[in-house]
Amino acid sequence: MQADIRLSTRYFSIGKWTAAPARAEISLGTDDIRISLINAVVCGVDFPGTVAIKSGEINLDLKPIAKQQDLKASFTCLDQGENRITGRFDFSGKIQARGPAPTLLDALQGTVAFKSKGGRLYGDSLVVRILTYLNLAGFLQGKYSDPGKNGVPYDSIVFQGTVQKGVFSLEEAVITSPLAHLAGRGSIKLDGTMDVMVLAAPFTKTDAIVKKIPLVGHVLGDSLITIPVRLSGPIKDPKVEAIPTSAVADGLVGIMDRTLGLPYKMIEPIIPDRKTP
Repeated sequence: MQADIRLSTRYFSIGKWTAAPARAEISLGTDDIRISLINAVVCGVDFPGTVAIKSGEINLDLKPIAKQQDLKASFTCLDQGENRITGRFDFSGKIQARGPAPTLLDALQGTVAFKSKGGRLYGDSLVVRILTYLNLAGFLQGKYSDPGKNGVPYDSIVFQGTVQKGVFSLEEAVITSPLAHLAGRGSIKLDGTMDVMVLAAPFTKTDAIVKKIPLVGHVLGDSLITIPVRLSGPIKDPKVEAIPTSAVADGLVGIMDRTLGLPYKMIEPIIPDRKTP
């Protein structure tokens, strides 16, 4: 049997995922199936592209895109909690994969880019974890409240990266906020683990307080303070730890140079739980 089928529906569900709306053209050949996705909006992101199935092998070619979508609604849809992040976002990418259905995720490859503006980060988000770990709230008293309780306002979040063999390589991530600017690079595996290095540049009173320390203030001069940290382990509960400045990659330094556009110096923070000063 051979046939051409046109599908248009307000929603279409497969397992826990729902595309709303969904439009596609399906071609049934003698030994293959080809699906041309015109619209398939999942969690606010449209996934136009093609899916070809032949002899038990799937060939996937998608170009996901989103414009000015509600970030909170999309995170809720992805089972990430109802109060993790707010704002509106743009998303674009090109995703390809080829192989049997059980191994398709491991065969994913492509590029993605994300940008969000004017929102707030809440709960146990990675940014809140970093700022809480460095105890920035104590330096910003009188202007900003505890980020762990009331969230962190941000001006923009931008990241881009590539997917290859089940690993998302975060090539550049930049978060600008009234509390701090953060730049990051690293890798996130599709099994839910991560290894990301971040440079945090806290603003306002943080610089003023640290620069009052004898000798340190002389060395820093008019430069901003930048602190390197590392996030590793399960993405839902990563370990956050300070790292030596010598471990910071040149690529990450370059991102911070472009982000700040100002002179800065990296320092290794004295963390209270360390056994030695």
